Order: sequence, then structure tokens, then C-alpha cells
Amino acid sequence: MDTIYRSIVKQLQTEVPAIKWIDLDGGQLEAPDENYPVQFPAVFIDFRNIQYQQLSRNTQQAVATISVRVAFDIYEDFHGNAPDLELATDRLRLLHNIYVALHGFSGLILPDGNGGFEDNHFSKLQRQSIIAERRGDALKVYNITFQCAVRDLQAAKTYISHWLDDITIEHDSEI
Repeated sequence: MDTIYRSIVKQLQTEVPAIKWIDLDGGQLEAPDENYPVQFPAVFIDFRNIQYQQLSRNTQQAVATISVRVAFDIYEDFHGNAPDLELATDRLRLLHNIYVALHGFSGLILPDGNGGFEDNHFSKLQRQSIIAERRGDALKVYNITFQCAVRDLQAAKTYISHWLDDITIEHDSEI
């Protein structure tokens, strides 16, 4: 999961620079802390559900459901009865830009320090839904859900071949 998380963060940082905060969802919006200031718009990534299926040699394949919560601070944007059409469309455009950056994305971007690294252990992210959360605070939060297939080879058995060069086999050709 950590590789998928790092891949998504890197993709969002690269493709959607308007996002000011990207983090693993640890309930930051439900229990705001003055010592942990969040800048808005913010994105919080969570792995909601991962269903594994056993394959051969201790490898597993799974379907992962990933939640991307996009939060806007709307308290500072209240203007009495004068709606700000441009601000509203900017928020909707940001949601669209996040969708464009992630839908169809698979992890092919993490560098290894030696000029490249191809992480292809998860398939293309596919958007499943967008849900606006009902909240009693000054935040507007949209939850965009994606799914992908994941291959986990971490517990896979490795087989080592040994060549025995110092053994001579003799046999009778008449047999």
C-alpha cells in the first residue's frame, strides 16, 4: 500500500499543483488540531477496502478501493448573500483535475535513484463515485472513490537455481 500511496501523492503533486496539502487520511478533518494545521484545498488518501485472492507461490492479487477526500475551507468564503461564481467553479474544476490526474493512472513514476524505476504492481485507477459529505463545520468535503487491481509479491517464495559444475557423470553407451 505504501507504494500505491507514494505514487498517488507524486501524481497529484505533479499534475494538480493547486492542492496545498496531501496526506494519508488519519481523521484530521474530524478532529482538527491547532498543532496540526491543514492548508486548503487539501487531499486525504485512504485505503477503504482491499480484498485479496491467493495465487501460486504465496503471491496475492487484490481489488483495492481507494478514497481520495478533497476538502475546501468554506468559512472564509461566505459573503452574505452574494455568491462567488468563480470560486465555486474553481472548486469544481479542481475536483475534475484530480479525476483527470488519477483516472487511468497506474504506478509508473517512482524513481529508484539510478535513472528510473517502473512500479507496475497496481493497475489503472478507475473512478467509482464522488460523494459530497454532509458536515456541520466550515468544510466542504468530496469523497472520490477509485478502484484498482493490486499484485502483492512480498511474501512470494523465491527459488534459487544451483549449478553443479564440478560433477562428472559417466554412463555406459550400450545401456
